[in-house]
Amino acid sequence: MRQASPAPRYAELADRRWLAEQMADGRSVYAIARQLQTGARTVRDALRRHGLQWPPADADPVDRLAYIDDVEIRARATQRIVEEATALAKRARAVSDAADALT
Repeated sequence: MRQASPAPRYAELADRRWLAEQMADGRSVYAIARQLQTGARTVRDALRRHGLQWPPADADPVDRLAYIDDVEIRARATQRIVEEATALAKRARAVSDAADALT
């Protein structure tokens, strides 16, 4: 009887969708490596195996969307960007109104 294969050491790195979600959330390769207590090279190797390209570290959230090939994950990331921008605009408006009140 053949024994079952052991679970991969880093099950998350075997999950393409999990990696894509991390990218959509703006996580860096290094942040994922720290979370999994492994090296960045291990994470990059997993990305290559899954055919995922990681955006540059300085890419803004909108530019990161181009690297997400899963439509559902991209839609959630887009919604999060819109919500964050809306919240930022509200805070900016409140600061502007407060400044106007002082004059």
